[in-house]
Amino acid sequence: MNSQIQEAAAVIRKIVAERPNILGSQLAQMLRQQLPDWNPKALGVDNLRHFIQMHLADVIVAQKRAGLDYVYETVVHEKVSHAANLVAGEADTDYWRVWVSPNSPVVLHISRDDLRIRVVVRGEGLLPREVLVEPASVSVHESMARQFAQDLGEDLKSKLLPVINSGDTRWWQVWVRELRAVKQVVAWNNFRRRYLEEKLSERLLASGFNRPDVESLLEAVRENHLFASARKRAAIPEPAHGRDADAALRTIIIRIVQGMSGQQLRELRLPIGSVVDILGVPPASD
Repeated sequence: MNSQIQEAAAVIRKIVAERPNILGSQLAQMLRQQLPDWNPKALGVDNLRHFIQMHLADVIVAQKRAGLDYVYETVVHEKVSHAANLVAGEADTDYWRVWVSPNSPVVLHISRDDLRIRVVVRGEGLLPREVLVEPASVSVHESMARQFAQDLGEDLKSKLLPVINSGDTRWWQVWVRELRAVKQVVAWNNFRRRYLEEKLSERLLASGFNRPDVESLLEAVRENHLFASARKRAAIPEPAHGRDADAALRTIIIRIVQGMSGQQLRELRLPIGSVVDILGVPPASD
C-alpha cells in the first residue's frame, strides 16, 4: 500500500470512527476537506466505495439509503460474519463478480455436501466440509489477456502486449480502451467469460468436486450473476432526463417565450392539438 493510499485509508478510518453510520456522500465531502487532492482514479479505483472495498477491511457498507448512497460504520469483531454480504453492497453477493475480482475483499466458501455457496469476508473460518475458492489472481487475468492477444494481428498484438507488461495496476483500463477502439470488446468479453469459467471449473475440480457437481456449481454461478445483474440495474435511479429534467426544460422554455416579441411568438411551431385544447375549441365532427 503506497503512501497516498495509506493516508487516505487513515483519514477515512478516523472519520468513520468519529462519525458512525455516516452517509457515503458525507464521507466523501469530509474526505475532500482533509485531502483536497483526493483522486480515486489515481489510486486505481473507480470511487470511494471501491477504495473502501479494496483497502479498508474494517469499514463496511452497512445498508443502502436514498438510491445509491451507503451508510458506513467501523466493523467490530463480532460483526465480521454479518459483514459477509455487506462489504461491497449487493454486488458482492454476485458469485461471478467475486470470482473475477482479484482484489475482492470477499471470497467464496462452497459446501461439499449440498454445494451451497457463501460469500464471506477474507480470512473468515470455513464451516465443516467447506472449500475456500479465492478470486482468480492478477496473474490469471494477465495470462488470459496474453492468450487473447495471440489471435490478433501483429500490429495490434505489438501494441497490446506492452500494456499487459507495463506493471501498472490499471493496465486493464488501457487494455479495454484499446480494444474498444478496434471494435474487439465483444470478442474480448466472450473470450474472457469462457476463459474464467474454465479456470473456475479447474479450481473446483482440483478442490475435489466431481464433474457433475462442478457443472451444477457453474450453473448456479451463472444464474446468480443474471439475478444480481438484474437487481443492480433495477436499483439504479431514473436518469436526470426524467421528470425533473422535463420540469427544468419547461421552466427554461417559459422564460424564453416571455422574452419573445409578438412576431416571434407567431412563428413558434406548436402542436395544433395542444393549442385547441388550451383555447377550448371543440374539434370538428367527422
